[in-house]
Amino acid sequence: MIQKISSNEYLKRFDKMTAAEKRSMIDRVGQWLRGAGRTLKVREVDPMARLQNVMQVSLGWNDVECQAWMEGVKLLTAFVTIKDTWLPDMIYNMAAKRGIKKIHNVLSEVMADKDLVSGPVPKNTENKAAFKPVKEEHAEGTKSVTHAVADRAAVKDPKSAEEHIVSMQYSKLAVVRPKHIDQYAHLLPKKTQEKAATIRGLLRDLDTARENMRKLMEAGDNSADKTAQWARTAAKIDEKVKKIYMEIDAEWEKLVNTGKVKVDAVGNVSVTDSAVSQSQHTEPEKPELTSEQKHRRRDLRKWLIDTRRGAEGKAREKRIEQWKVNIREYLTLEPAEAALKDKKIVAAAKHYGVKIEELKN
Repeated sequence: MIQKISSNEYLKRFDKMTAAEKRSMIDRVGQWLRGAGRTLKVREVDPMARLQNVMQVSLGWNDVECQAWMEGVKLLTAFVTIKDTWLPDMIYNMAAKRGIKKIHNVLSEVMADKDLVSGPVPKNTENKAAFKPVKEEHAEGTKSVTHAVADRAAVKDPKSAEEHIVSMQYSKLAVVRPKHIDQYAHLLPKKTQEKAATIRGLLRDLDTARENMRKLMEAGDNSADKTAQWARTAAKIDEKVKKIYMEIDAEWEKLVNTGKVKVDAVGNVSVTDSAVSQSQHTEPEKPELTSEQKHRRRDLRKWLIDTRRGAEGKAREKRIEQWKVNIREYLTLEPAEAALKDKKIVAAAKHYGVKIEELKN
């Protein structure tokens, strides 16, 4: 069975390694891709790997396959500041197929990155520049700033020159994303924050769908239709979670690119210039509604809170579908926060078994 990796098992960050350590790490990655990685790749095509996370599906794996996964995840820890590794939790929560593919993709990208694989040029034996950047910059017979810094560092201490050049190459990686979304979600756009807040519930629903599907498959007798229904539910939730994570990743990247993000010792994120942060991440105010829109809003609310119709049977199903259509339109005219505070709207939603939070986007 798979064991989640703990923080004290993380490998040394690649951007903090010496040249020799980097070469050793690249060798380990290559060996994994040629050996254990191929073993794990076989499990990617399992039908259940698309519907269950690795903690669930690995119950049917052998020790070699489990070890291949854990070794692959451990290798990922060296690249958390360079690649999107889905660590610490996302890689365990997503479908196993996607987790396997993520490990392969990240480690394959590492091997394909010539700058990472080749590393800095080895130092020479003379008391000159210990390293030269790949792209040389010259200006009318003068050395580039990077060359000059390397030269001065090399004269004092060749090893410090290597570390200086490497640190310059990876300076853009100084901001490390915190492990938990809650630590930086407050700096993301409001709509992204709202979606991020639903992830925990969605993951619980996903686990429930997968568990129900597993039980039905084990039961066997005449459960094919119900199993397929739960499989579709699981796939739908999984896709929704994926889109939210992708949006969070994109917004985090935008935030870091401002150059004003800092992370404290415990992983909490803040922006050095609050005014810039406020202007970039505050949603623009919506324009005032026209008189026609206000009238339509009143009519929609009146219709939505009327629960006298559609008591049962097909009439109720039809009413519920129309209620969903109308609430979506209503939310374009009334902020979702206000609608969720409207007791009559909330009561009607409960009456029809509709979750407004899932319809507001």
